[in-house]
Amino acid sequence: MRGNDMQATTQGSSDVRMQALGQVAAEVVHDFHHTLHLILGHAHLARDLATDREVRRHIDQVMRGVALGQSVTERILAFSRGHAAADSPVAVRKVVQEALRLLEPSVPAGVRLVRTLGAARTRVRADAGGLEEIVMNLCRNALDAMHGGGQLMVTLDDVTLAGARTLSHGRVEPGQHARLAIGDTGCGMPDDVLRHAFEPFFTTKARGQGTGLGLPMVHALVNEIGGAIDVATAEGLGTTFTVWLPVAR
Repeated sequence: MRGNDMQATTQGSSDVRMQALGQVAAEVVHDFHHTLHLILGHAHLARDLATDREVRRHIDQVMRGVALGQSVTERILAFSRGHAAADSPVAVRKVVQEALRLLEPSVPAGVRLVRTLGAARTRVRADAGGLEEIVMNLCRNALDAMHGGGQLMVTLDDVTLAGARTLSHGRVEPGQHARLAIGDTGCGMPDDVLRHAFEPFFTTKARGQGTGLGLPMVHALVNEIGGAIDVATAEGLGTTFTVWLPVAR
């Protein structure tokens, strides 16, 4: 077999394997979506029975987290079927704030969350649930990189570009953009990991601790919005993912 034929056969086998894995993942996510629906129903009942205000507040947070989980499963199912979610102009800072509010209880004691959120009036054309998932996934990824503690830095601002700019993953056109940077002071990524970071099912985590779908979902969601991603990383110094989103006109 010639080299080109062998390469084509290997690529074909890889594509078939990816399609099979995608189908299995979609079926699992579909079942999980129904499980979340069951949990949400019981949470509603618990909230109706609760008389203590603090208890009701915690149940509200559980319900909000389950609703976000349902949104995530819907996004994964849409992603696996090639369907884009509906979008409309959303206030990007409000979505980032809500995502961080949900994230805060899971931030380890040794990690300091630093927020610098501008862009108070900026809106981007996106699905709010998808935008929230971008923030959550990048923040979780940052937390996983800081086993010994550190800083999780979330920055949001407005940027106007006079000319186009090529990033590590995509191209930004001239005009107004919301720029979301999520950085950590963790272990950083070597070049061989960075090259595969956005590939579906690629993960450096131990078995059972990661699916390898987080960053690919981020990449797909950013592309849906018409944005681009820039990644800056250095081993031992940390990583920063910067997401550029065009402002809604």
